[in-house]
Amino acid sequence: MSYKPTNFLALAFSLPFLIIFAAFVVYPLLYSALVVSSGDYLSRVMSDPLFWRSLTNTLIYVGLAVNIKMFLALVLSGLLTFTQFRIVRVMSYLYLLPWAVPIIAGVLSYRWMLQKEWGIVNKFLSDIGLQPVNWLGSYEGAMAALISFHVWKWTPLWTLTFYAARQGIDPSLYEAAKIDGASRLKEFLYITWPQLKYLYIFNTMLSTIWVTGEFDIPYLLTRGDPGETTHLLSTLGFRYAFVLLRIREGLSLYLLVIPVLLIFIILLLRLFGGRR
Repeated sequence: MSYKPTNFLALAFSLPFLIIFAAFVVYPLLYSALVVSSGDYLSRVMSDPLFWRSLTNTLIYVGLAVNIKMFLALVLSGLLTFTQFRIVRVMSYLYLLPWAVPIIAGVLSYRWMLQKEWGIVNKFLSDIGLQPVNWLGSYEGAMAALISFHVWKWTPLWTLTFYAARQGIDPSLYEAAKIDGASRLKEFLYITWPQLKYLYIFNTMLSTIWVTGEFDIPYLLTRGDPGETTHLLSTLGFRYAFVLLRIREGLSLYLLVIPVLLIFIILLLRLFGGRR
């Protein structure tokens, strides 16, 4: 391979990032793996019933939150294309607001809304003659709150990506379909979906990687309550390391998740790395 000055320039600009990445990501991971491998910390974690509960919660949380969010984003991106309606034009300005709200402010407001005694949701239920619900005092209610807040918070981001992709579809395809008498459903099945399906798969896999390690929403909203039943792997690792001060068990739990995330990353690179 012939030498090019641009190769050296690219390496020179990339070197600071590579050094920081190696110092703050690669080295801590390797050191943590060395520490964990020196004892039976992983087996201790896996013998804890709370680990299996947290693993189940993580699968439920990731599976439902990601798929509900992506489906709603795909639907909303289609609704935003009907700009001839005034309500759609108004919604096109407002739908990004949940994404713009800071997570801490959003979670604290959501906790207040779901409070049993003074929350606005139970106030509304009381006003229409229904009994208040202890939303965050039950496992089912707390998990539903986690999933619903995540969907509310992050659906706008993925809606934006699908909406942008829809703008790149050739309008003449829809014009030809209308001439042939195709319905809206057939237009979606034979024109829109083939153009968006790879983006849908990519977004789903990328979101799965992000949500698997999500810490801020579950910690701020439930902190594992009620009765440590709603812990995810991310919050359980924090509990081991900083509440129980069993740092090595916390490290082993986080390291247990990394191979799963690496599988998704490799799949993303293999499936979409060569696409143009």
